[in-house]
Amino acid sequence: KSYLAFCNTRGGANAPIMIPLMDKNDEGRRSHYLTIQFAIPDAPAADEIVVALGASQAVAQSGSVAQAVGGLMSITGEPDGQPQRAGVAMFDVLTGLHAAVAILGALHERDVSGRGQHIHLDLLSCALSSLVNQTTGYAAAGDNPQRLGNDHPSLYPYGPFPAADQDLIICVGNDSQFARLVQTLGVPELADDPRFESVLLRNQNRDELRILMAEALAAGTADHWFRRLQAVGVPCAPILDIAQGVQRADDLGLEPVVQVGAPGTRQVPLIRNPVSFSRTPVAYPKAPPHLDEDAADVRAWLEATPARRHDGDRAADPEAAR
Repeated sequence: KSYLAFCNTRGGANAPIMIPLMDKNDEGRRSHYLTIQFAIPDAPAADEIVVALGASQAVAQSGSVAQAVGGLMSITGEPDGQPQRAGVAMFDVLTGLHAAVAILGALHERDVSGRGQHIHLDLLSCALSSLVNQTTGYAAAGDNPQRLGNDHPSLYPYGPFPAADQDLIICVGNDSQFARLVQTLGVPELADDPRFESVLLRNQNRDELRILMAEALAAGTADHWFRRLQAVGVPCAPILDIAQGVQRADDLGLEPVVQVGAPGTRQVPLIRNPVSFSRTPVAYPKAPPHLDEDAADVRAWLEATPARRHDGDRAADPEAAR
């Protein structure tokens, strides 16, 4: 049986089927953007956990809208270019991760209090939280960040730099790393140059340092510098495409691709769950179904599951739920 009831809602609209074990007077603030709503039921007197199942409803907003309204697009792209959307639906993913953490927290608290509670998450709030130092800088100091391309707002050198064949990402976070960087590049005198001897000064003199680094990096390929800088503890990497990134993970022994589906059944290669447990490894027993593959099982479950409604709520039937 399930611990959870859940539904997707749109701001200002009630879920088409009210969730069992929810107090309708305590639904909390709803956002104008996509909201994920969970109900953690109170612990029953018996050891059994009560099933609570919600219904989903069409959603008018999306992760791309959250990127736009939350400010991510405004800080993504070149300074003199147009705002850019991130290449992946990151706020959808991060909202899901926040939801998982919230559920675990509520279940743990219920072990102490014996009481359930409602959890609300919306894409916009998760977007603002996920922008970390950018939104924190605005909230704490009124600093409204602007697009910097691939540069870091407070660290330099920190971003892509051209080697002889392709760009290399170099991320220097302190004076010690900078000293090791310029020593390896064959220009150790830059560590003592008055223009670059602190984080603040390197930030103030980015343009001059950018030219000097490009001249030094032109003496070798990106892979050459990657190996040498990695050996002295300077964070760096060549810029790879998706296929190369998967191959790099495989070369490192991370086994990024797994066969999803039980042995002897249809299997589909997908990306591995990034979490590794020491005692209970993640299992991949079922491949994504073909169209209608599970239709009979779903219908059997529906026939065996009685319709539910609460007094005063909308009826739990297909027509009323539309």
